[in-house]
Amino acid sequence: KGRFEPSHALAVALTSDQVANRLDEPAGSELVARYLRGETLPVDGPAGWLLVTVAGFPLGWGKRVGSTIKNHYPRGLRWG
Repeated sequence: KGRFEPSHALAVALTSDQVANRLDEPAGSELVARYLRGETLPVDGPAGWLLVTVAGFPLGWGKRVGSTIKNHYPRGLRWG
């Protein structure tokens, strides 16, 4: 479709300091649990792709649109 969509392999190969836009949450955060279940996240910020990390360790991509982060965590890896 001619648009850029970063791969999950790239997400887990990067370190959090290699990415300008990221959402870093502590381990045990409710936002992390929601991300791993494949839910959207209600977080404000600039639009575009961001790396979701836990204590600096990458989980995967999200795409912020308005005040929502759309989940791009692979379906086969999601909880529940």
